[in-house]
Amino acid sequence: MKFIISILLFTCITVSALAGLDFLLKRDMSDTSATLQQISDKTIINDGKVIVPNDILIKFVGENDWLQILNEEGKEIYSYRKPEQIQNSYSPGELVAYRKAGKISDYKISTWFHEINSQKITWVYGIQSKHGTLNELGFFILRIAVFMLLLFLTALMFGYQFGKPILYLLEWIENMADGIYQEPAGKTGKVLFGDGMKKQYQKEYGELILAIKSLCNNLRENENSREKLEKSREEWIAGVSHDMKTPLSSVKGYASLLASEQYVFNQREIQSYAHIICEKAFYMEELIEDLNLTFAIKNNALPINLKIVNIVELVRRSVINLLNNGMANDADISFTYTDEKILYPVDENWFLRAIDNLMCNAIYHNRDHIKIEVSVSQKSGEQKNAPVIVKISDNGRGMTKEQTEHIFERYYHETNTSDSGKKGSGLGTAIAKQLIEANGGKITVESEMNRGTSFIINLPEKN
Repeated sequence: MKFIISILLFTCITVSALAGLDFLLKRDMSDTSATLQQISDKTIINDGKVIVPNDILIKFVGENDWLQILNEEGKEIYSYRKPEQIQNSYSPGELVAYRKAGKISDYKISTWFHEINSQKITWVYGIQSKHGTLNELGFFILRIAVFMLLLFLTALMFGYQFGKPILYLLEWIENMADGIYQEPAGKTGKVLFGDGMKKQYQKEYGELILAIKSLCNNLRENENSREKLEKSREEWIAGVSHDMKTPLSSVKGYASLLASEQYVFNQREIQSYAHIICEKAFYMEELIEDLNLTFAIKNNALPINLKIVNIVELVRRSVINLLNNGMANDADISFTYTDEKILYPVDENWFLRAIDNLMCNAIYHNRDHIKIEVSVSQKSGEQKNAPVIVKISDNGRGMTKEQTEHIFERYYHETNTSDSGKKGSGLGTAIAKQLIEANGGKITVESEMNRGTSFIINLPEKN
């Protein structure tokens, strides 16, 4: 709206300026007619003598102008400041020709006819064609110059109005090419296409602006994903290097002993050393698998296939696996549930892996003869997609408040590579948390020193 008002204002100024110039050029055609009328009204003709009052002459006849009064025959009967080159009489056709041309010699003329004492009198008013230093050509050039100036200003305003957003968009695109994915701010610190975007811009460039903003968001997300992936790779390499050093040192040390010619080992010693080497190799294999899994989860590269399964049966399978592999021979494990069949959509393999990690965590980090209680419950009587709680509790050594705050962080537990057989990668609880969250659930921990630890898995209600 402001732009339209500005254009109308410029148009009015242009028209006014050009009209003003035309007025200056044609003032002898308008003002002098009124002047002659007033002079004729004050003109007195008595006994052939013409009298025009001096105050009228001083008031209406300009300094460089002149006045001539003619009788019916076109002969001069009165003159005031008439130049020498102006004739004293005119034939009827001659005066008509001068009137049509609008000038005599270098003077523009205007005529007036009026009857006095039954005589047809003609008043001729002459105006010098040059006013100051400007002649007709000068006025014409000035008029063209003013018109061109106003035309240039109007074009400039059009260009600014329509060119400003285009230049702004080009700057925005250049910033994107330089990795700056936000709308550029002007000198005032305000953006042109922000929340307070003008309706005019919204109408004319709305779709283009939305497309550029969408592109910026996509590029920003891709950049963040790339940085996140790069960071994960660095962490993965650092994790592998850190966790491989200790078991690799053991493998290298025992292998060097067996290969040394300085020592002679009996069959029992050789088998013992080989058993340790195999144990460390299996540990490194498990560690690499865990690291690969955490890397895939963190970068959303883990395929999750949700389907409705019996959570009770799934947890029971984890308990049985733990008992069968000999890890829980000294543990007292109990399993309870509110219903034999509790259905919920999860990825069966990855959810089972999370439960296995939490069960093993209770074995790895506690004393012998630990008591573990596992329970599955559903908050409502519905048998499908209702909220489900899985709880794994032990009466072990427990954790401090600081430990519970960091329990789900990667590598929080130092890797135990001793020969005690109680080993862990330090990734078990971190992986469990990631897998549960990938299945749409949440996990919390409650613990008290020397009184045990409880991991609670909450699976929310599904629509």
